[in-house]
Amino acid sequence: MRTYSIKVSKIQEINLLIGDIIGLNVDVIVNPTDTQLYTEVKGTISNQIWEKGGENVQKEIQKLREGKKLDLNNVYITKGGNFKAKYLFHVPLRPLKSKKLGRTPSDVFDVVLNVLGMTRKKNLNSIAIPSLGESQSLVDAQARGFVKFLRDDSLIKKALLQIFLVVTSDEHFDTYKVMLDGIQEQMKKASKLPWQRQVIEIFQSTKQRLLPEEEEEDFFQKFEEAIEKQREE
Repeated sequence: MRTYSIKVSKIQEINLLIGDIIGLNVDVIVNPTDTQLYTEVKGTISNQIWEKGGENVQKEIQKLREGKKLDLNNVYITKGGNFKAKYLFHVPLRPLKSKKLGRTPSDVFDVVLNVLGMTRKKNLNSIAIPSLGESQSLVDAQARGFVKFLRDDSLIKKALLQIFLVVTSDEHFDTYKVMLDGIQEQMKKASKLPWQRQVIEIFQSTKQRLLPEEEEEDFFQKFEEAIEKQREE
């Protein structure tokens, strides 16, 4: 089995491997699926979970989809059933190829943030995520999601986080290895910034405003001035 690992920080690491994701001994397995949380396509993660996860997993999935619309890119959780994982994170996604709108980089970016955020919210320490697309734009989006989350997480959390990125071929392995090297380089650069600058960049990159727009710009300007003053002293 080919493997490749990077140490992102003292508490964060990403492990790339070729293999069967549902057999991994992790806290969470991510299942990219459709809005029914199930597909009949043999060999897919979703199909394997339905066929091998056991009766309780099937009942939990059926309960999740009863009487309500399941939103794209959101996380729906069941127990791990017959698998070694404690939980299964089911994520409805657009198909990679579609006559209408297929999977977009924005979808992939959001899913990465959502599944990693839920992992931390539930105080879990290891998660297995499959490739969410082989096109360069989707690979880049998955990388951006990792970097965004890991930078924020490194300033807040102290517990270990292990990410297992699982691919299915040597070609995809090589593509994602380049991605991981890029992530490691970006995280090294970020770690050299003063913590105040890291806080500013995190605030500015969030989707939600912390202050009204007219006040936010003034806040960041004053914050940066305070950093410069502190540096001069």
